[in-house]
Amino acid sequence: MRISLSELEQARRDQRAYVRQRESPEGGFFFKSGYTTLQRSVFRFHQSKGDLDEAKRYLQESYERQFKHKQKLQRYVEQLERYVPEFNIQGNSFF
Repeated sequence: MRISLSELEQARRDQRAYVRQRESPEGGFFFKSGYTTLQRSVFRFHQSKGDLDEAKRYLQESYERQFKHKQKLQRYVEQLERYVPEFNIQGNSFF
């Protein structure tokens, strides 16, 4: 199991609360990462029938809500913007 440094600090401070959070259905074994947030924004792009602005808005809001340091956000926005034309060029479809 991989644990981020922030989660490790939380576990160190209050082990019981950390275990309860991990075992709860809402907490699950979800790891916060910028890449996971990017993946969810790609899914949002497809759910919104190709609305890139909606996907970017989702990415920015989710990232800002989850992470203190925002230096990588622009990189993820650029990756999302590159994903859309690549997806369309390959002729893929989402269902």
